Amino acid sequence: DKPPPFLIKEESFIETLQISCVAYDPDHLNIVIRDADKPRYEMPHEEPYPHARNPQNISIEESNFEVFVKYDPFDIIITRKTTDEVIFKFTDRFIYTDLYIEFSFDTPTNHIYGFGERLRNLQFNPGTYTLYMLDQSGEIDHGKPGNNQQGHHSMYLMREQSGKYHVNLLRNINAQEIVISKENKVTWKMIGGVIDLNFFLGESPE
Repeated sequence: DKPPPFLIKEESFIETLQISCVAYDPDHLNIVIRDADKPRYEMPHEEPYPHARNPQNISIEESNFEVFVKYDPFDIIITRKTTDEVIFKFTDRFIYTDLYIEFSFDTPTNHIYGFGERLRNLQFNPGTYTLYMLDQSGEIDHGKPGNNQQGHHSMYLMREQSGKYHVNLLRNINAQEIVISKENKVTWKMIGGVIDLNFFLGESPE
């Protein structure tokens, strides 16, 4: 896919990507998509950054996830084994350049919560939400870019069709935007770093 017009002249696509997939424990899956040819900044796996506290590094087969990767066309599908429910699936949009990354994925329901410290309803409505610390205390975020953001928390909580829950944490400190559509689809945009996704399975929000 093509990047936004303002980036076309300045950017070049990263031609070769590397995918790593690790199960830190039965309910914690880590997928990283990075430039295969040259290093980019990645958030360290140590304090004070979020990281696995006691990683068991088990095989995917031993985990509670099923992971399917297709290369042409590129797709990653993640399923919860106990319910056979797809909790993450890439859709039509995937862009990976030096200074801009964008990907879209399907979600099992529209029951999505999280994405930072915001003054708004608990469940997200369709719209565009900015992840960047603006410290605009007291302003309500109505789903338009650039509104209230007290902290930078790149994660969401999702209620699945089965009633079980999972969390998806993107370990990326760059400015981001999240577009939530009515069709249970999310588009995540960021201006650098790597795609470092962490899925945590749970029976309940707690």
